[in-house]
Amino acid sequence: MYGGFAGNETSITERNITANPTVLNGDIGQAGEVSDNSYNVIRGSNITSDIELDGFRIINGNCNGSSQTGGGLRYLTSLSGHLLIKNCYFYSNRASSYGGAVYISSSNVTIENCEFGSNQCSGGRGGAIYTFNNNDGYSNLVIRGSKFVGNVAYSGAVHDNSAPYASILIDRCMFTNNSSDNGILQIDEFNNAKILNSYLIGNKVNTFSPTFISIGQLNGSSTAKTFEMVNCTIAHNYDVYTNTIQTEMIKLHKSHHQVRNCIIYGNTPSAAGRQMKLGNVVSDCLIENGYTNGINILNQNPQFVNPNGSATSNFNASSFDYSLSATSPCINAGNNNFVNATHNLDLNKQTRIQGCVVDLGCYETDKMHTFTATDEIIACETYTWIDDVTYTENNTTATFTLQSALGCDSVVTLNLTIGHPTTATDVRTICEGSSLQWIDGNTYTAENNSATHTLTTPAGCDSIVTLNLTVLPHATGTDVRTACGSFTWINGQTYTQSNTTATYALTSSNGCDSIVHLSLTINPLPVPVVSQSGGTLSTQPFSSYQWRRNGNPVPGETLQAYTPTQSGNYSVTVTNANGCTGTSASQNVTVSNVGIKENEKQFVALFPNPANNYVTISGAPLGAMASVADLTGKTVLETRILTAETTINTEKLSNGVYFITIGSVVTKLQIAH
Repeated sequence: MYGGFAGNETSITERNITANPTVLNGDIGQAGEVSDNSYNVIRGSNITSDIELDGFRIINGNCNGSSQTGGGLRYLTSLSGHLLIKNCYFYSNRASSYGGAVYISSSNVTIENCEFGSNQCSGGRGGAIYTFNNNDGYSNLVIRGSKFVGNVAYSGAVHDNSAPYASILIDRCMFTNNSSDNGILQIDEFNNAKILNSYLIGNKVNTFSPTFISIGQLNGSSTAKTFEMVNCTIAHNYDVYTNTIQTEMIKLHKSHHQVRNCIIYGNTPSAAGRQMKLGNVVSDCLIENGYTNGINILNQNPQFVNPNGSATSNFNASSFDYSLSATSPCINAGNNNFVNATHNLDLNKQTRIQGCVVDLGCYETDKMHTFTATDEIIACETYTWIDDVTYTENNTTATFTLQSALGCDSVVTLNLTIGHPTTATDVRTICEGSSLQWIDGNTYTAENNSATHTLTTPAGCDSIVTLNLTVLPHATGTDVRTACGSFTWINGQTYTQSNTTATYALTSSNGCDSIVHLSLTINPLPVPVVSQSGGTLSTQPFSSYQWRRNGNPVPGETLQAYTPTQSGNYSVTVTNANGCTGTSASQNVTVSNVGIKENEKQFVALFPNPANNYVTISGAPLGAMASVADLTGKTVLETRILTAETTINTEKLSNGVYFITIGSVVTKLQIAH
C-alpha cells in the first residue's frame, strides 16, 4: 500500500510524499474531539504474507477502551508474514495502556525511514511503540533510519517491551524531546538486541530511580542473550526529579552487555556522579566522569559542533548540531573491530570507517587523516613525476600509492597541465563613452582587434594574447502601464494622471545604462452616487456592484438597485469597464420592522464576482482557513483570514467556476479574465 500521490503519476517513482500527503485519520467523530476517535487507525492480525505500508500519515488514533492498544497501528500474531512500514509519519496517536502509536505482538516488523511525533500513552507503556510477544520469542523487530520526537508515556516514551523477542535492531535512529515519568527506551527481554549509530539527546524523565535506558531487566542470566550498543551518542538528557536521584539513567542489567565506541555525556548523574550503571563490558568510549574497569575510556568534553549548553529539561536536538568539531577528542578514537559490517553507516548515512580509525558517537567525520590527494602540477613541454614516468601531455588519471604514518594507504592522483607556446584572444566589452586599460598598459576607447601582448605562463611558456574589444551602445525601452487612480513607478514617484514623458536610467545586464520611458495610462476611479426612491436604493450604471450595510457587504446584493430590509448606513462598491473600483458615500436608511427581532447571521461575501485578477473575501471569521477548489474538488489555493477583508490573487486561475470553503460555508466563485 503506497501513499503520497497527486493522482497524475504513471510510476511510483514519480510520487512526492511531502507535497501530496496521504492521511489516515482517526478523528472520525466530532472534529477535534479526541474521545470519539477510532480506537485504532490501522489493524492487522494473522497475516501470512509480506505487507508494505509506505508513504502515509497515520494520526489521531485513540485506543481509550479497556482492551484497546495501538492508537495508530495494532498488529498481532503474524509470524509467518512480514510487515514493512516505510516513509510513514505517526502523529498524535494515543493509548490508555500500551502503544500510543504502534502495538506489535507475535509478529515480524521492520520500520524504516519513519517519524513518530507527539504520540502518548500517559498512564501506560510505550508512547510511540510497545512490543509484546507471547509466542516463545520468535518475533523480530527492526527500526532503521527513523526519528522519535515529543512522545510521552509513563514508561518507555519511545519503546517498551516486556516479553521475549528473537531480535531487536535499532540503527541510525534519533530520539529527542521525548518525556516520561519512568523511562525513554526500554528493551527488557530478547535473544539478541542491538542499538547502532543512533542518538538519544534532549529527553526527560522524572523519578528518583530512573530507567532512562533500560536493557535486559527481564532477560535472565544466560550469556547467549546478547546486547550491544555501538557508535551511539547519549547526551544532555535530564532527570527533573527535585530530590536526590539515587541511580544511573543508563542501566544495562546483565554484566555481559556491551557498550562500544559511544559518547555518554552531559546527562543527569546519579548521587554517586555516574552516567551509567557499573559492571558492564564497556570499551573505547567517552563517558563523563569515567567508567570503572572500562577499557580506553575518555573523560573529556566531546566538543560537539553546536550543542544545547543551557537546557535543564527536554528539548528538540534537531535545532542543534551534535556532530564532532575538528578538535574533538572523539575523532579516530574508536575501535574498528566493533563496527558492524552490515550496519556500517553513521546517522548521516556516511560510511564508517573514515580517517583510518572509526570515530566515537553516531556521526563519522573524515577529519584528521587525508587518504586521497591530488598533485597539481603545471609544466612546460615535459614533466617527470614521483612514479618516475616522464609525461609530455596533460594527465589527470595517473596515481601513486603512499604509506601514511598510521599504516593506511594514501592514493595521490596526478593533475598535470603541460604548457606549450600558445596564442589566445582576450575578448572584452566596454560601454559607449568608457575606456579599457589593457594588460599592455595602453588605454582603449574604440573597438580594437589587432593589439597584442606577450605573456609568460607559470610553466615558462610564452603566450601571445590578441585583444578583441567591443564597444556596446546604451539601450532604451518603454514601460507600458495601466492603473486605476494612481501609480507609483520605479523612480519612486506617484502619478495621478497619464504620463508619456517620465524616464529612468537602469543598469542593463551588459553593464551599460538603459533609459526606460514611461507610457502610463491612468483610468479614473468610478464615483458612484446612491439615490433613493421609496424604499429602493440605486446608482449609475457600472460593470459590477456590491451593496454594503454599515461598511459590510450585503450577501448576494450585486445589482444596480437594492431594497434594504434593515435600517443602517448603506453604500455601494462598484467596478467600471476598466476594472477600477470605487465606493459611494453612505446613506442612512430607516426600515420599520416593529415587533420583529432581527436574527442576524454572519455571511461570507465575495467581490467582485465574477473576478478577474483578484477577489476580496469579507465577513469571514478571523483566523479561519479559506480553501479554493476547482470542479474536480482539487484544492488550488489556500489562505488564512487575517483581516475583515482579505484579498486573494487569482491571476493564475483558469476561467471557470470554483468554490471557496471557509469552515462550513461554501461560496461559488466565477473567474473570467
